[in-house]
Order: sequence, then C-alpha cells, then structure tokens
Amino acid sequence: MLALKLRSFGYPEPKVELSLRKVNCGYALVVEVERGYRLFVKELSVVAPEPFKEIALKLFSPLKGKAVNYTQIRELQERLEEELVKRGYYNGRVKVLVIPEKEKEVKLELWRPASLFVKVEPGKRYLILFKGNKHFDSQKLKELTTFASARSVDEFELENSRKKIEEFYKDNGFPFAQVKVSLEEGAKEAKILFEINEGPFVTVKEVKCLGCKLKDDDVEELLNKPFSLKKVEALKKRLLYSLKRKGYLKPQISHTVTPQGVLTIQVEKGPLYRVVKVELLGDKLKCFKGLSLPTPLTPELQSQIVDSLYACYSSRGYPDAKVKVSRELLRRGEGYEDYALRVSIEPGQFYHFCYIIVKGLKRTKLSSIKNLFIIEPGEPFSREKVVKQYSKLLDSRLFSTITIDDVKGKECFSEVIEVTEGALFRARGFLGYGTDSGYVVNGLASSTSPLGFGVKYFLFGNYRQKEGYDAVFKATRPSFPFKNYDTSYSIVRKEQIYESFKFDRLYYAFSLHRKASRYLTQDFTFTVSRSRLRDTSIAADRRTLERKLTYLQRYDKRDSISNPRRGYISRTELTLSGLLLGGDTAYYLVNERFNFLYPISKRSVISVRLGAGGIRALRGKSVPIEDRFFLGGAESVRGYKFGTISPTDEKGNYIGGKAYGLFSVELRHLLFDSVEGALFYDSGKVFPSVRDFELSDWYSSVGVGLRYLTPVGPLRIDYGYKLKKVPGQGSGRIHISFGFPF
Repeated sequence: MLALKLRSFGYPEPKVELSLRKVNCGYALVVEVERGYRLFVKELSVVAPEPFKEIALKLFSPLKGKAVNYTQIRELQERLEEELVKRGYYNGRVKVLVIPEKEKEVKLELWRPASLFVKVEPGKRYLILFKGNKHFDSQKLKELTTFASARSVDEFELENSRKKIEEFYKDNGFPFAQVKVSLEEGAKEAKILFEINEGPFVTVKEVKCLGCKLKDDDVEELLNKPFSLKKVEALKKRLLYSLKRKGYLKPQISHTVTPQGVLTIQVEKGPLYRVVKVELLGDKLKCFKGLSLPTPLTPELQSQIVDSLYACYSSRGYPDAKVKVSRELLRRGEGYEDYALRVSIEPGQFYHFCYIIVKGLKRTKLSSIKNLFIIEPGEPFSREKVVKQYSKLLDSRLFSTITIDDVKGKECFSEVIEVTEGALFRARGFLGYGTDSGYVVNGLASSTSPLGFGVKYFLFGNYRQKEGYDAVFKATRPSFPFKNYDTSYSIVRKEQIYESFKFDRLYYAFSLHRKASRYLTQDFTFTVSRSRLRDTSIAADRRTLERKLTYLQRYDKRDSISNPRRGYISRTELTLSGLLLGGDTAYYLVNERFNFLYPISKRSVISVRLGAGGIRALRGKSVPIEDRFFLGGAESVRGYKFGTISPTDEKGNYIGGKAYGLFSVELRHLLFDSVEGALFYDSGKVFPSVRDFELSDWYSSVGVGLRYLTPVGPLRIDYGYKLKKVPGQGSGRIHISFGFPF
C-alpha cells in the first residue's frame, strides 16, 4: 500500500522493505523506504478534435512543471469525460499517459522529466428524441435515461432507459403506457428515439381484492388517486408477507386495472404449509418449550427455534452450542402440506466463569464497589450476563469508559474488565433568559470517588430571577447497600417566588433508586424539611416542619430523552406526609403525568400530555400553600403567567389548590435540520379540593412555537393566546424556555 501511494505521487520505482526487530517487550516493525527519483511534467501533448482539444489544454496545462500526481490526473480525466457526456458523446473515451523520457546514462537525480499525453476519442454524438409524450416534457424524460450515468450507449442501456421511462408513466397515472426505443446510426451522429404510447390517464375509482380482504389504510392509499404501479406493487408485497406469516409459502398475487379506474388484486393462496410433528434430539437442558401443533410453517419459524435454543444454551454455559432444524414432508392434500420438524442440538463444551480481573482503578477501592459486579466465578458462562455486567457498570456513572474482554481457557472464561474512572472534578454552567423565570444562571460541579469509596458527588446551583433559586448538594453511591439499589443523600436550599407569596425551604432527603427493568425506574425517598412563608397577606402558617415519604415511578418507552419522536412516558408520584412520621403536616398526595408521542410523517410528530393530581388532608390539618398545585407558565398552560391558574382567597391572593387537571396536544414539524415549528393547545384548571374536580370551564390557550434543537434538548420560544381571559393579564404571553414542555 505504501509503495502504491508513492507511485501515485510520481515515484515510479520506490522500494519498501519491512522487517521485524526484537526489542525488550517484544518485536518492533521496521519500515525502510527508498523513494527514488520523482517524475515531473515537462511536456504536454493533446490529440483531440475541437472543441475538446481546447478544453483538455485548459484542464491539463497547469500541471506543466509540477510533480506528477496520478490522483490529480485522474480527477482531471473524469472532468473531461463528464464534458463529453454533457455534449452527448456517451461512448467517448479519454486516455491519459505519463511517459518518462529515456536517459542515455543512469544519473543519480532526484527529479526526472516526463511527457503527459492526453488523447480524446469522442466517438459519435447521440441525440435523444421523444415522440408521443403529451403529458411530460422531453427534458424530464431525458433525466430518466441511464446513458449519462453509465457513460455508455449499448443494448443494455437502451433497454434499461426504456424501462425507466415506462415505469415512470405507470407510476404517474398511465398504467397502459408502452415505450419503444430505436437507434438510428449515422457516420458521426446517432439518434435515439423513444416512441411513447401514453394510453389513457387513470384515476383509481374502485379497489377490489379477489381472495383477500384489504385494510382501510391500504384502500385509502390508492383510492381517488392517479394509478401508481409502485404503490400497487408495495401493496402486493405486504399481502405476500402477510400470507407467508400465516403459512402460505407459495402465494400468487397479480393485479389488473381498467381504463375506468377499477383496480383488482387477484390472490391465489396456494397450499397451507403446516408443522404437525416435532422430533427433538440432544436437548439435555430441556430448553425447547414445544409448539402448539399444528402450527403454520412460516419462513421465520425455523430461525426463531434456532435463536431461542441458542440463547438458552449460551446463557447456561454452552456458548458453542449448535442447533440444526430440518423439515420432512409427511403428506400432501388438497390445499395443505404437512411437515415434521427435526430439531437437533449439539451443546458442545460446558464453560463457567473463572476469574474476574479489574483494571484501571486508581482512586476507587475495589471493596467499595463490589456490589457492582454481578458475574460470580464458578457460575455457568453467559454472554447475556456479560452484557448486563457492562450495563451495570455504565449505569453507575462512576466510569467514563468500560471494556470487557473474554479470555478463553480450557473449561472457563475469565473476564478482564478495564475501566477509566470519571473525572475527579468537572464543572459546567449555563446563562440564559426566560419570560417566566427572567435571567437564569445555573452551574453544576461533580466529582467521582475523590475519597476512594465509589461515591459520586454533585453540587448544583440554579438562580431564576423571577422564580427563586435552588442550591443542591447530593452524594450518590451505586449498588449500596443492595445490588439493585442506588443510595443518595441530598441537602437542598430552595426559594420559590409565586405571584402572591414567597417561601424558603431547607430539606434533607434520603433516597433509594432502583432500575426495575429497561423502562421502569423507582425512587423511594424520605424527606425532612423546614419552610418559611413570607412577603404575603395570605392567612396561613408562616413556618412549617414537614416529614414525608415519597414513591416516584417512571415508565419511559420514548425513543430519546432529549429529542423524543415516538413512544410514551408515565410518571406516578405517591406521597404521605406526617402521621407516624411527625411534623406539622398530615396529608397524602397522588400525582400522575402521561405523555404520548406519535410520528405522523418523517418530519411531523403529535405529542399529547395528560395530567391529574390530588391532595387530601388528614387529621384536620391544612396542606401548606407551598405544597399545593399551581398551573400556568411555559411548562403547563402557556399564555398564562406562572402560577396564576389557581384558586384565590378573599383578597385575590393565589393560594393554590388540592386538585388539578391538565391536557395538552402539540403538533411538532421539523422545518430544517435543527429548527422545529409547533402548534399547540393547552388546557388546565386547579380546584380547591378533589371533590370540586370538573371537566368544564378550564383555562385554555392556543399558540405557535419555534424551537432550536440541540443534543441536550431544544431552546424554545412559544406564544400562547388565552381562550379564557384573566383580569390584569393581556390576551397572550411569550414564553422563552429550555427543553420540551412535555
């Protein structure tokens, strides 16, 4: 490869020798290169008819006096060939030769002259003509021909171009179109004539299927639209796939269409292939779960059996297991064929996990992260368990890189796990502006296992000019004290500014986090907090001590966290405050949010949000205002000021409610690569109590939005127009915020 590269740069006689040299730690590869002399272009000769001689001279003249570069020469040759094609010389040829000048004596020179010889043979010029094309212009049809891309006119390309044009007509409402092609040769010029019989233009007025039942979506795709052969063939493929999944392995599907627009799909299913018997050999682990006989013999059935059996054996110590499935015809009747399947399994050698070797730990003590390792020496080897081990280490967020290598022994596999610890210190920040929040400044600092105990520390600060601030210290230890739970301890200082009051809160939280499955996560949290209400005329307790237990569950099946386009997420919160826990409060809370996303096209998504929650006081105690529900703002009902959808007291203060309902629907459409537009409808209401909940007289808004998409979420601008007016507020409101509203 190195010698070829040198030749491409004009060194015609390079010498490249490779040798191994022994060093202390093994062997070193020694590459010795003698480039030799290099050619340069001294003379340029062009043999070509006009105007191609002038074009060739213009392209290749800049190479005179310069070193030979075959890559550059090839690029210029292709440009000259493209010029031939543009002018209709599809069979033209361009030859370029580099001819070194002969030397009478061998001289030790670094440079030697060469002549560059260019010869252009245009051949015949081809004129492409069309006859009978009433509905499509000649230029459009010429673009369908393949002569330019193939740089050739021959029998194959003539037929290929004819088919392309005929298919184009049949895909655009002309199912009876016929195209003929002929070639008239001349001495210097040739004519390619496409004679087109378009036939009648057909709009599909009726769709029938003989031998099958079509879905409404399939009919709607064809009905009252110009006939399209491509769509009809796609429908036939779907029918074929559906029949084969039912056991009809040799169906025949055809179609006819009339000039009046009656499209008929004809389906002949053929025999039904069935499995009526299964013979099992060598299943020592009893992994085969059997089949409900008789069952259709589908194309996927045999591969499904093989995959499931291999997965079972490889997860129980037999990674080299071999599974074979063959079939035998037992009987053939009218409309069916019955088969027996023979399933044979060769388990191969049994392997177990041998040693687990961990490399790369510098600060973190191995004993402090032992719960992160789910592979146990001596247990049966399982590829699936190796993958789970990788995921477990990755989810801990203690390591920036993780690799796991298998080292195969005689009867066991040793796993070599190499990790790179996360940063000892990392910080980042953000400065922005939101219409509800005002100026926003936040920062995050983190440290990974600074003391060697496998603990991740976070320090987070968030200042919002119009809404308050948060200061959070959090320490998380993964897989402690149990393998399936992460433990965290948080201290939070918070100020929240509402329209009618402010409050300060200091709370301490102890949490257990569990990833129950791929989609389901659970958090169990005990919180002790002290809050102080201020800057308000609301008649309420000014200071509150609260102790509560919270269960938070998320079931997330979205295709992305930052920019989702499909799937759904459900968030359920259950809280119990007071009672045996003590404190000044006693209530329970239930809150549910659900978001569903569905793509209606490649660039458009419908997103729907539902939300509802309720609080019920216990033992006659009141619910603190700061724990009640408020709506309005960029994240709930847009167009309304933050926190102003709320019951009020006799003084007009917003005092929050003990129940709420929320509904939103949003159409998102990708305008450009990173710019998205949105149309939305939001509706919601907060009620004094759960028994006051009703579905009428909600606060609603409609609006438009613009988002700039980033890898961590969108920067968005939304304008919401109020459908229910509020005294003292305008007709609408602009919201500038970060992240999707739902």
